Amino acid sequence: TSPAEAQSSRVRVTPTISHSNGSTTVHEGGATDTFTVTVNRPSAGCNGIQFFAGSGLQIRRANTSSSFGLRVNVSACSANNTYSIEVQAVDDSWDVPGIWRHPGKTGNEYSSTVRIFEVNAGANKSSIINPVSVPVTIVDNDPPMVNLSGGAAVTEGNPATFTITATSPPTSAVTVQYRVRQNNPYIIFPGDFVAATELGIKTVQLPAGALSATFEVPTVADTTDEADGSVRVHLLYSRPSAGYTVVAPAYQEVVVLDDDDADSESNDDSVSESNNGDSEVPKSNDDNSESDGAPVDGDQPSQIVVVNDDTPQVCETADELATKARANHDALSNTWQNKKKRNNWWRAWIALSGKTGTYNTPLTAAEAQVLESSDARWTPFRQALECVEGTSSPADLPEVSVTAGAGITEGETASFTITASPAPSAPLSVDVTVAQTGDYGATTGTQTTTIGTDGTATITVTTNDDDTDETNGSINITINPGNNYTISTTEGSANLTVADNDDPPPADLPEVSISDASITEGELGWLSPLEFRLTLNKASDQDITVHYQIRLGTAINGSDYWGGSQATISAGRTHGNIVVIVVDDKLREGNENLKIELTDADGAVIDDGASIAVGTIIDND
Repeated sequence: TSPAEAQSSRVRVTPTISHSNGSTTVHEGGATDTFTVTVNRPSAGCNGIQFFAGSGLQIRRANTSSSFGLRVNVSACSANNTYSIEVQAVDDSWDVPGIWRHPGKTGNEYSSTVRIFEVNAGANKSSIINPVSVPVTIVDNDPPMVNLSGGAAVTEGNPATFTITATSPPTSAVTVQYRVRQNNPYIIFPGDFVAATELGIKTVQLPAGALSATFEVPTVADTTDEADGSVRVHLLYSRPSAGYTVVAPAYQEVVVLDDDDADSESNDDSVSESNNGDSEVPKSNDDNSESDGAPVDGDQPSQIVVVNDDTPQVCETADELATKARANHDALSNTWQNKKKRNNWWRAWIALSGKTGTYNTPLTAAEAQVLESSDARWTPFRQALECVEGTSSPADLPEVSVTAGAGITEGETASFTITASPAPSAPLSVDVTVAQTGDYGATTGTQTTTIGTDGTATITVTTNDDDTDETNGSINITINPGNNYTISTTEGSANLTVADNDDPPPADLPEVSISDASITEGELGWLSPLEFRLTLNKASDQDITVHYQIRLGTAINGSDYWGGSQATISAGRTHGNIVVIVVDDKLREGNENLKIELTDADGAVIDDGASIAVGTIIDND
């Protein structure tokens, strides 16, 4: 028989599948299931057969102690070959049915397959076994995944709008936490458009059966000209027990546009041409002539004012201080951060020099007094302005100080005493700023307290008793400048210690590390798993939950891949997997990469030397 005749006479066979329960169904975090494959070979020799687990699945030979994985390889060398394959669902943190959901579909199930195909024809040199796929139903156990979107830019005074969107509608209402900021410790967001009471941690409710919920952050409409700013909202990451998990994008900014007219300094040196740049000099009442606003003999004399006894009083220091105010203005770089300071010195120059023709109004002694309370350089300027205005110094203002109570333990309430000396004759409003070192749940920002006629007021700050071992922190209160009081130079702020009461983690916990991974786009079809291997240096008698974040590389989340935020290593095992779903995008773009960073572990510690892994997506286009 010729080789061609032998080839044509060779019969191809299709493996037969039988399910232990009529069909193969597995539950995330639940029991495994099995199916049996029978291959009746029609010729001598051996054939290599591979079983390959699809998305969300792991397999192994049934009734063995081998680890679950993506592949099982067997050799079929007899006429009748039977193999039992055990299937388990990957207990991930993704709401996969929600991610893949088609319009109009509901439920928590999705489908995958185990593919069976010949990988080695053996001595026959030709394939005789047809490939088949075993359908497997996966019952998902993960809550909805929630992300955040921001609305269009708003003008100050209008609320900034944000929307949370879920992959699946929750069966019962879910409360989602978020944090509102307009200033970040690492990135400065300009503007001052959100009241202190609107900052910090807030919540929004996603109703049962809903896929989205919208909330607003109010902004303040003031009269201050300032740079445009932004409001930043960040969803707080949550454990699945809260009824949802957070995925990117988890933070958004909405631009807030300032609508106040600018105090122009564009003509810093401009004065009216009619006076040739010189000051107008008011004449005394003894002159019996009308002033034409021109300087006498071309000179620029000291400012002259008329006090109540009609006796002219020369403010000897006005000219000198006008020059200093202009120098202070010019010494500051022209940036939005310096805008208010520059404008204050510019207005002081106008008031003390008598320059006209500018767009700004002269600074008043009362305004200088407010500036003086936080900057002693303003004292001689305030005195000179009082002379120019012909006003006497105000009565002594009360000096306000703050003292802290005894240190506290987290969960207790901090107490501070605000004192005015002498005691005011009427209730006195004082602005303070509350800050914290550490993260003890204190409400921070600016607040107002009222000192009664007894001269004292008490401010209390509550803290949270959490379960996190952390360094001791502190609560700080600083008195802000005001119009009707001065600030103590020695007790203008006070600090109170907050002690942590949580035990550090046990020293003998297992250590978890992660390894690099790679996959070719389209290896298993449109969606393919990029698997990162997690390793414990010793087994644990309880499940280990590993939390991680996907760091951006050249690959783009949402278009090149999807990922979660936690994975589980089962009790008694030393290995687990983090799986990122890779999309075959049909774009010729070269190899791409992303990074997985282990951030925390329940029941284990992170190996600092192996906490980051690189995943490579090999382009197939």
